[in-house]
Parts: sequence; structure tokens; C-alpha cells
Amino acid sequence: MQVKFETVRKNLGSSFAVREKKARRFKGTYHFHPEIELTEIVSGSGTRLLGDDMSDFQEGDLVLIGSNLPHRYVNDDAAKVVSHARVIQFSPDFLGQQFLDAAEMAGLRRLVKDSARGLHFTETVVDRAHSLIDQLFAVTGLPKLIQ
Repeated sequence: MQVKFETVRKNLGSSFAVREKKARRFKGTYHFHPEIELTEIVSGSGTRLLGDDMSDFQEGDLVLIGSNLPHRYVNDDAAKVVSHARVIQFSPDFLGQQFLDAAEMAGLRRLVKDSARGLHFTETVVDRAHSLIDQLFAVTGLPKLIQ
């Protein structure tokens, strides 16, 4: 399968991208980009390909996809539900390398490192993250960055 480079476009007036993808079926290309991607599946199910790992995805999934990790989501052929994903894409150093190098960011540095092969979050994390993601999609400017 051929892997294609994707150029991520940031939202106007923002240092990162937030997007909602709604479609009868996800049938994206197998692609990669230097940005880290957090993908929440709001509705739909199918197969997720992360690097060399193939697994099922379903409503409620939350996955952190590392920088330059090839990935693709494809729905089940029999899916009758409109698929909906919320995607947040950001450069690993979008707040500046000094910010990431700060001692207080050790946990974040580890998370970024661990995302290199993709991270699928537990239901507990998803429950906590869902409302934060909702809020991120509802605000602009500095509140969006803080969120």
C-alpha cells in the first residue's frame, strides 16, 4: 500500500488544526504528516491502520497518532451510520521547544514519545477528554490554546 504525504493546514488564526470529519464512509488514503494527531471517533466503526498495526475502531475511540506515523481509517462496508470524527493536529513543538523541554513537561514529552506507534486511550481517559474536546471546538483565540 502506498503512503502519501499530507499537508496539514492550521485553522485561520490558530497554531494548530481542529477539524470535524463527517462522511457516509471514511475511506481516506494511507497517509502521514509531521503533526501529531488526536482523533476521537464520535460515530462509526471500521478498521484503523496505524503503521503496521491493524485494529478495529468504533464510537468512543480516542487515539493519539505520532508524528510521521502512517495511518488510515476505513469504515465497515455494512455501516449504516454517518461516520463522524473530531481531529486535532499540532506540531510537537507548536508551543516552542523550550516549553516542551521544561521540567514540568516530562509527562508530555513521554506521551509524545509513546505516540510514535500510536496510543489508544482507555474508556476512563476518553470520558474525561470528551468534554475537553467539546470545549476546544467551541472556543477561539487564547481560550482555544489554553483548552
